[in-house]
Amino acid sequence: MKIFKTINIFLLIGIICLFFMTFPELLKLFSSNYPFGVIGKVFIDNEENLYVVNSSYNRIQKYNDEGEFLFGWNVVCRFSGITVRYENNTFHVFCGRYGFYYQYTDSGKLIYFTKLKYKQLNNIRNRFIYNQDKRIEIKNNFFNSYVIFHQDEEINIKIKSPWYWWLIKFPFPGLIFFIVGVIMQFFMSDKFRKYLWPKIKKRNFYKI
Repeated sequence: MKIFKTINIFLLIGIICLFFMTFPELLKLFSSNYPFGVIGKVFIDNEENLYVVNSSYNRIQKYNDEGEFLFGWNVVCRFSGITVRYENNTFHVFCGRYGFYYQYTDSGKLIYFTKLKYKQLNNIRNRFIYNQDKRIEIKNNFFNSYVIFHQDEEINIKIKSPWYWWLIKFPFPGLIFFIVGVIMQFFMSDKFRKYLWPKIKKRNFYKI
């Protein structure tokens, strides 16, 4: 029985991970340096600070030229992704599903918000999507870190988030923990142990 209780912790971990993946703003209760899932874009300012668009959590995070985390802020765009444009020390952020348009300073302060009309959506999308500097390369260093290269300015910076955030790195492995937990929960059930397992041991599959 002890082994079953131990194994079922997979389901508990999976539920907790999926909860925080669904409500990422609650991660701020533990750390402002969110886990990396999908990096949408990376922007570099005149002081070689990095601004990383963490698309998995609709968040922009700032790092210094040595890869140390400084701060970050969330963009309200639930169940939809964001696209970002950076120019003149201002972030233009577009939430496609709802047509929300935000402007932030490079310190994360909201300075403008509006909801765009349908006719404006396509023009905004095209401007934002093709705004990544092609000289910047993003290399996934597995676990919870990335290496950022800039071909012309000889920038080579490693950024990372705390190792324990690996559990909720979008979308894995939290989803794996959940699936394994559900399977183990089935094997723990009374129906399986009292009725199905004895028949499986006898190989009477046709009677199941």
